[in-house]
Amino acid sequence: MKILKKTIPLWAVLLVVILSASAVVAAIVATRQVSFTMRILAHNDIELYEHDHATILTSIALGDFYRKDVKSFPSNAPASYYYIDNIGEANVWVSWSKSGTYPTGVTVTMMVDYGSGFKSVTEGTVIVQPIYAPPQANSNFKWYLTITATETAQIGTFTPKIVWNAQDVAP
Repeated sequence: MKILKKTIPLWAVLLVVILSASAVVAAIVATRQVSFTMRILAHNDIELYEHDHATILTSIALGDFYRKDVKSFPSNAPASYYYIDNIGEANVWVSWSKSGTYPTGVTVTMMVDYGSGFKSVTEGTVIVQPIYAPPQANSNFKWYLTITATETAQIGTFTPKIVWNAQDVAP
């Protein structure tokens, strides 16, 4: 009677050893998760335009004032006005503020039309009527300002500025 001997190939033995070792290592590895919180925000941006609604407004030539002068800009406001357009991706609320140097005895009155005629808006007041992101309708407001120099207005040369601020509409 002949005894048949079977041998196990070396590669099979190595495979069993590697798989066993992997199972042991996998059993002793600890894992931890880190969770994240994130927001994806839309870019908000505005642009100011001249009365032609084509030329970007970067400065207004106020010219000379005398005490008791009252001047509107553009000069034939409210028949003519400037524009503030939403050119961003989000609906925004806007507000305005003064910066630069203003003489004492001078007031600025900002008039804004956000769909229902011109209304006076005080400095720092957020206009809660949104300017919608394009291409939606109502993606701009109309505005003009009036500057009044009182009879006691400070005499000198000044560099006043108006700053428009845009913020995302509250959710």
